Amino acid sequence: QEGKLIHYMGTVTDISDRKKLEIALQDSQKRLCEVLDTAIVGIIRLRFYCDGRMEYDYISPHCEQIFGFSRTELRSNPTLWRSRIHPEDWKTVVFPCMENVRQCKNNFYSDTIEYRFYHQDNSIVWILGRCFCLWNELGNYWNVTIVDTDISTRKQLELDLKFSEQKLNSILNS
Repeated sequence: QEGKLIHYMGTVTDISDRKKLEIALQDSQKRLCEVLDTAIVGIIRLRFYCDGRMEYDYISPHCEQIFGFSRTELRSNPTLWRSRIHPEDWKTVVFPCMENVRQCKNNFYSDTIEYRFYHQDNSIVWILGRCFCLWNELGNYWNVTIVDTDISTRKQLELDLKFSEQKLNSILNS
């Protein structure tokens, strides 16, 4: 009466368990980021739409070394990656893989491809790409995770071996 508090009523909810779960989730996310960010392969997570558009969700730091472009450059220009693929490999390897993804609505799809990519310094980098795709019905796109490895050294060794074999065969057949 007269503006004085007569009684006080309230509720108290113990949120200790929820806070512990939040802290555990943050710790788990931090550890996962540490693993992804220190991997010696390039890891990309993107959304691939039916019309061919791609939106990057995650690009690991090692992609910069493999492709020669910063993560910011790749993320801000979704056509950059496609524009640097060797035209023959786009036609015979990468585009067919993307078409296979488009055929897999409601299914999981994975593939492994090898293709040539023009590094920012215009040298050719051979890429071993492993992609894992899952259709997202609500978003009407595929969630795609790609693990890229630079296999240029292996490809050069294969060429050197082939040349050596040809040279040896030439000598033996003379």
